[in-house]
Amino acid sequence: AMTDIAIESLLKRVQKPGRYANGEWNAVIKDWTDVEATVVISYPDVYEVGMSSLELQTLYQLLNAESRVLCERVFTPWTDMAAAMREAGLPLYSLESRRPLQVFDLVFFVLGPEHGYTNVLESLDLAGVPVKAAERDGSAPLVVGLGSGLANPEPLADFFDLFILGEPEGVLLELLDLFLLMKRAAGGRPHREAFLAKATRIPGVYVPSMFHADHGGGSNAPARPVCRRISQPVRRSSAELRPALTRPVVPYLEALPDRGVVEVARDCGGSCRGCRAGSPCELPRRRSVEAVVDAIDALVRSCGYREIGLQAPDGDDYEPLMEIARAVRARYPVGELTLFLPPIQIPHDRPPDQALASAEMAFRMGWSGLRYRWVLGRPAGEGDRQIDIVQLVALTQETGRRILGRRPKVRVEASYHRPRPQTLSERSATMPPVDELQKLQTDLRKGIRKLGAHLSAPDPHATEVEAALAMGDRRVANVIFQAWRLGCTFDGWSQRFDSSRWDEAFRLAGLDPDLFIRRPRSDQETMPWSHIWSSGAGESTKPANDALPAACAEQPCPVCRYLEDDETPSPAAGAMADRC
Repeated sequence: AMTDIAIESLLKRVQKPGRYANGEWNAVIKDWTDVEATVVISYPDVYEVGMSSLELQTLYQLLNAESRVLCERVFTPWTDMAAAMREAGLPLYSLESRRPLQVFDLVFFVLGPEHGYTNVLESLDLAGVPVKAAERDGSAPLVVGLGSGLANPEPLADFFDLFILGEPEGVLLELLDLFLLMKRAAGGRPHREAFLAKATRIPGVYVPSMFHADHGGGSNAPARPVCRRISQPVRRSSAELRPALTRPVVPYLEALPDRGVVEVARDCGGSCRGCRAGSPCELPRRRSVEAVVDAIDALVRSCGYREIGLQAPDGDDYEPLMEIARAVRARYPVGELTLFLPPIQIPHDRPPDQALASAEMAFRMGWSGLRYRWVLGRPAGEGDRQIDIVQLVALTQETGRRILGRRPKVRVEASYHRPRPQTLSERSATMPPVDELQKLQTDLRKGIRKLGAHLSAPDPHATEVEAALAMGDRRVANVIFQAWRLGCTFDGWSQRFDSSRWDEAFRLAGLDPDLFIRRPRSDQETMPWSHIWSSGAGESTKPANDALPAACAEQPCPVCRYLEDDETPSPAAGAMADRC
């Protein structure tokens, strides 16, 4: 059994023991004997990064608001703690109760950037949970992947029992209702396969084992359900904006970034052409100015924050943000509260006048600095006008000097042109060679540096790996597995990323990243995620029954037996789903 003494002895040997302690302000501690289901939310990065995740904090509060559910947290231990835990034979434990992850009913991974994928395997291995879903039995917790930005779960299909696609708030409680109903009926943890089969009936839930994807000979045959009773495509879920989070857990260590966050707007969650193209959403869901200001007031009272960040979709209109800023400034002078605005997305398809107008509004409201987002490596036809961003920074500095009386701080956050799943670029966009991207970055850095501004840009090699993982099919799971075995963890940290290890991982898996990121795809080619949710509104890719496995077509398969004559009450009838 795990003891505090054993844990404390390890904490004396690591760099930042605060990462693995408990008892933070606003943390929720529940009695395990008073609940019916136990859940742990895992963020695949260190504590300081995970604690800045608004999605993790929101889901933690949402689940703990339910009396029948206990929810705790865990983060991937840094390399020193991981080595110490393996040496001591101590499994990965939750923060709140210090119980091993193995004893929880469900483990929810909040999935973010692709560079965190190997950390999922690291966390599972440290917990003593088989990293591959096919190797887990009824004694293992169910491993669930979620994250509103997850567009293609296929490269992770080998490691997860199920995914919640889209916005998880509207699905989590319905999934837990089903789990509790089946747990009561079974007198313990429900039968694993039976639960997974029934979970496929919840909109937004994707169970990889219920779909067969054939990539033999390098082909991309359409993935098909293993049972005729499983419908496709699986469509992403969306949810109404809930009240803003006002009592987040306040971390012991300085989070990255360390400030309160209020989500002021979210995209419409649709699949219109504009959304798929990555254009600013024309129908965002917004909180009222009053609701945002009230949320800021509550954050200041409950957490003591004096820095607040506003979160909105990329490219969102700055005028509504300025309206919020005016209301905040009327209540909090500049010296009492610092307000951080989202970066200004600079369009490539039109002059940057709108970006400059947004900057002028910010300066007139008293901001002394701002951030621009810029994409390097656009095809020649779209115009990779990197000289334009340098000119825009110069014009921004002139505008700021005129309004503020001094040169403002301007930061450019650069990324690289790459194909992205579930967008219009998924077939046509190709990523330029790494050496070309490196030259573009170097030239841009020279121009920005001459102006006294700052440029931040990722390693092109790291972006190449992330793009291949994002665009890959189930074969890429072996790349992730091999990379983890080679020691790739925390690859989002520049000091940890090693491109040679990833080159070796792709070689061991028999794959070339160019297959996924450096070739255009015809309209006839099946994309790895074509069965997940349709890229175009109203499209359907459901195969005919004669394309299903013969065993299912001729006689009830195991999945059929779980789903036919299903008398399990609809989860929608549960109390949690009603309140949601």
